[in-house]
Amino acid sequence: MLADRFNHRYLVSISIILCATATVMVSQAQSVYLLIIFLSILTFFSTFYHPAAFSFTSELFDASQRNRALGIHGTGGIFGTSIGPITLGLLMAYIGWRMPIGLSTILFGLVSTMGLLSASIGGCFSDKLRDKKWLTITFSSLLLTISGVALSSSIYFLTTFYLLNGFFQFAGMAANSSLVARFTPKSMRGLGYGLFFLPTNLVGSISPLVSSVIVSNFGIWYVFPLAFGVYVVATLLLQAIPNK
Repeated sequence: MLADRFNHRYLVSISIILCATATVMVSQAQSVYLLIIFLSILTFFSTFYHPAAFSFTSELFDASQRNRALGIHGTGGIFGTSIGPITLGLLMAYIGWRMPIGLSTILFGLVSTMGLLSASIGGCFSDKLRDKKWLTITFSSLLLTISGVALSSSIYFLTTFYLLNGFFQFAGMAANSSLVARFTPKSMRGLGYGLFFLPTNLVGSISPLVSSVIVSNFGIWYVFPLAFGVYVVATLLLQAIPNK
């Protein structure tokens, strides 16, 4: 709602300044409790950015260029998401932290690095094929990659399908963002993007807990049918969206 009431540029600038301040606070935390508090403040301030930034980007470009612009816009955030874990993983590996943790962090960073390419590619394909068709392709590809991860017989196949899964996740970002702009009035676009990111953040918060409970009680293989089912439902619901 703030993005609909105030200048988008000011909100983006304020969010970046507040996040930088909160990051410094995190680095100076002397206890677990202060760390949790400062990280919560950082997360809270970061929520100001996306509705304002995506609204601003969607208003700068018309419908024929919006997907590509949103895809390029997304690569900026993905760059930080990718270089951070890779750098952290390398530091952890060389300053005494356990190697598996460092390697897993680097692998996560590689997935995000692929997003630098896939977000821009996804924006271009979304412009050519339109949002609904491209999202159907990406969701179908995610179903295949999840199956590949579940059925992998070696670490090499597992890593390949994992990276491909990350590629197609980022490839749909521009189309998703464009659909929000398409179905939201310009005067309420900030609220629209805020509501769009809300379930994503909520699911991202609880899904690790749900997955850990499933793995602990039933085994890791039961996680994959759940993920597969979610994408099947999402693909079917996507077909209900009217074509442009």
